[in-house]
Amino acid sequence: MKSLLLAIVIGAGFTACNKDTEIKAANPCAANPCAANPCGANPCAAKDAMTEEFIHVLAAHTDPTKQAGDPVVVNFPDYQVESADFNPADLTGGSVKLTVSIGSLKSGVDARDKHLNAADLLDSANFASAIVSVSDIAKKEDMHYAGKMTIEYRGKITQTDIEFKQLGAQEDRALVHLKAPLSLSDFGVGNAGGAISSDLTLEAKVWIQKK
Repeated sequence: MKSLLLAIVIGAGFTACNKDTEIKAANPCAANPCAANPCGANPCAAKDAMTEEFIHVLAAHTDPTKQAGDPVVVNFPDYQVESADFNPADLTGGSVKLTVSIGSLKSGVDARDKHLNAADLLDSANFASAIVSVSDIAKKEDMHYAGKMTIEYRGKITQTDIEFKQLGAQEDRALVHLKAPLSLSDFGVGNAGGAISSDLTLEAKVWIQKK
């Protein structure tokens, strides 16, 4: 569950543009031709999908006239599993804890990334990382699980019930995929003067290594 969320951290990142600047969705083709949903032909189509990993947060505009390019995707590529205890054959009872680097965020627009990291938004200089933990994992059916995700960020602690699916397993690691709601207000982060919805979606697909 190396990422198992992580992601996390951060939907906050979507307050990227200032009040007077319209947020434009990142171009996954230009930033990464092997991204989860690239535009047009995928030069990496032959790549084994089981090796693809990502942690990102999805945001939407509140103004209907600016929603054509939604969702805005902010990736958090730099994260570290601090501990992970589980049985890859059955994740029941397992747990994971990881640290996500806020400053590593990538949205495909350098100016937006700089603003997201600024003191009036995520302030990554003073809040460099978020701690994400998943515990109380219980099997629901087939390879679907439920658990509790705790996020520690900017002096705030939140806990959310989540569900995720196990996509693969090896001797000492498991591949998981999840989607979970996040709220900017939970972490005391603004929403670009109301330009962006405070309700975000965290999505992650990662291999979690036992540790």
